Amino acid sequence: MKEICISCGMPLINSKVRALGMKNWCIYCADAKGKLKSKKEVRAQMIAYFMKAKKISLYMAERYVERHMRELPAWA
Repeated sequence: MKEICISCGMPLINSKVRALGMKNWCIYCADAKGKLKSKKEVRAQMIAYFMKAKKISLYMAERYVERHMRELPAWA
C-alpha cells in the first residue's frame, strides 16, 4: 500500500517529500523544524493548491478540502 501524508494525503514517494525524514507527513505540512503545521495552515495551503491546480473557485476548493481533511488521520 502506498504511503501518504497523514495531514494532506500527498504520496510519500521518497525521502525528499518527507518532512525532515519524518515518517508520517510531507514537507508541505511541516514547519522548518519538521513539526506538523496547524490544521488552519494546512487547510489554507491545500485550498490555494486546488484552486490553482484544478482551476476551481474558492468555494469549491474549500468544500473539497473540508471533505478530504476529514478522511485523513491527522484531522479525523
